[in-house]
Amino acid sequence: MHARRPLIDIYPVGVLACLLGLGRALRARHRDAIYAAYSNCRREVRYVVRSVRARNWRVAKNSFNGYLAEHRFRGTRCGHGWTRRRALRDLRRHLAGRD
Repeated sequence: MHARRPLIDIYPVGVLACLLGLGRALRARHRDAIYAAYSNCRREVRYVVRSVRARNWRVAKNSFNGYLAEHRFRGTRCGHGWTRRRALRDLRRHLAGRD
């Protein structure tokens, strides 16, 4: 029997995803994982700094979205927020048509 996938996916993006990955690597205390996660965080921060210097504000803003919530079938809008609950609430607002 296959496990059913939920209709709404909630996942971290941008800087929050890097920080969560670094935290997991530090808890695991694995040197290669820590180095890879640290490199990933540095790469993300450099990307944001480069975007700000180029005055690409949309990239800089989207790097700090936190969590994204997407519905698998309905709509193209997604909810975002610093917590999973906030991202889900924002998605429900988009799906209800109250933009």
